[in-house]
Amino acid sequence: MSTVKNKPGYQRCDKITVKTVPFTARRIRDLLDVDGSTLDDGAVFVYDESSDTFKTQLLLEKQKINGGNF
Repeated sequence: MSTVKNKPGYQRCDKITVKTVPFTARRIRDLLDVDGSTLDDGAVFVYDESSDTFKTQLLLEKQKINGGNF
């Protein structure tokens, strides 16, 4: 067990429980809020508000693109 030194003005508390959860996703499409079921070459992730997930698609239909001023 490691020893933690108290900073001045802080009290020691021995009743702290820390729970760690292993992160197992190794690919973006394995994340819970990503729907990669339509993954295809050249696809991009687009947020879908109705399902609260990111979905893959080839066409950008709702995006506003500003190319700047030249």
